[in-house]
Amino acid sequence: MELVDAEGRRWQVLSVRPVKRVGHILTRWAKDLLTGVPQFQVEHELNQLSRLTLPQVQQRVCEAMEAHPEFWCDDGYQADFPQRLAEVGRAPTIEAIHEVLGLDTFESY
Repeated sequence: MELVDAEGRRWQVLSVRPVKRVGHILTRWAKDLLTGVPQFQVEHELNQLSRLTLPQVQQRVCEAMEAHPEFWCDDGYQADFPQRLAEVGRAPTIEAIHEVLGLDTFESY
């Protein structure tokens, strides 16, 4: 897996392992009960790779979307798919691609 930030810097993920549970024990218990998703602090090992340009990121995103259109369009919205691809291609920044697609930031809820 690769991670790419808003400036096009990228890293290959070599390993990820949980270190410890996050939060006070009562807070953890309540969150686990309500969401069923425990939160962990993780330790990861990354290998820095060369930067990607905006056109390279746009191409990768469009290729991923075309390979799995079911992830990017709800049932009944297949007609909007070409428009979303075009919006990715017109995005002026990598951050704008995130805004077009409404990507999750993997934050704790």
